[in-house]
Amino acid sequence: MSKVSGRTVGALALAAAVLVLGAARVSPSGSHRGALAPGANEACRFPGEEEVRRQSDELDALQRAAPERVVEKHAVAVALVRGDVGLAEAADRFRAIVAGDPAVVGRVRRRHPGASDEQMWCRHVLDFARAAVAFRPDLDRARLDRLEAEVLGPCPGETRGCVPRPR
Repeated sequence: MSKVSGRTVGALALAAAVLVLGAARVSPSGSHRGALAPGANEACRFPGEEEVRRQSDELDALQRAAPERVVEKHAVAVALVRGDVGLAEAADRFRAIVAGDPAVVGRVRRRHPGASDEQMWCRHVLDFARAAVAFRPDLDRARLDRLEAEVLGPCPGETRGCVPRPR
């Protein structure tokens, strides 16, 4: 077994301290952005940085809210299949859940091209209802079939029905 000198141990301790303190300086309080530490030179900031940070914070908030929206939509879809709410009310609730995120509305629109707003939201609800029924045997599959039949029919710009039947 080789002997480790005091200098080697000291050098390793110093290197570890530099790494730990350097990381703390670059990323205060666990920030993921590598923001400037308090008291850092303001000349290091770039023009437009505050706007970029504001946009980043908005996107971060939307991303954090996404799982909650999915849980809320699932609950509405389950309530629909149980008969606790009607399809129109479920569609209104879905619309309200995503109202603050125009990107989600755009994705729903692209998923259901040619549909009216009402048809689009009804289809989006039925997408969630189909998933709920697939994973929850306690839910009434026949009710889902009846709801889909209500919405089936030609939509502008489409050759198939408004709501494709699951395979």
